[in-house]
Amino acid sequence: MKRIWNQFKLTMTTYDVELVEMMSGVTALVWGIWLLNPYFDTFYDVQIHHAFALIASEEIWGTVMLALGLLQVEAVISHRLSMRKIWALVMSTFWLMITALVYLSEPRAISSIPYGIFACFMIWSYLRLSQ
Repeated sequence: MKRIWNQFKLTMTTYDVELVEMMSGVTALVWGIWLLNPYFDTFYDVQIHHAFALIASEEIWGTVMLALGLLQVEAVISHRLSMRKIWALVMSTFWLMITALVYLSEPRAISSIPYGIFACFMIWSYLRLSQ
């Protein structure tokens, strides 16, 4: 068990976080495109999205997610460290908010777990980029 823990610590302190940042950005981008699809009425057909609908319309959420995803992907592709740090912080906050909204809408929903993991990885990315 100690060997596994030591390997985990080594991984968390030595590897770059570009893949994590890219995954976060692409996920937000695809999610935004999905919400902007006129053939789906996601917020009103799926119970866990009712809390989202109370805050803003599906089109606004889709536009915000699309923009956040594009900006994070652009920051990673351009290799601008200052922008990557900003977007890692913004996206960690964003994924924490998504996690909370999903959990508050339906505490038994399994989807709050991966969003929470995204938030943790983005916090880790921000900390690694700030070193």
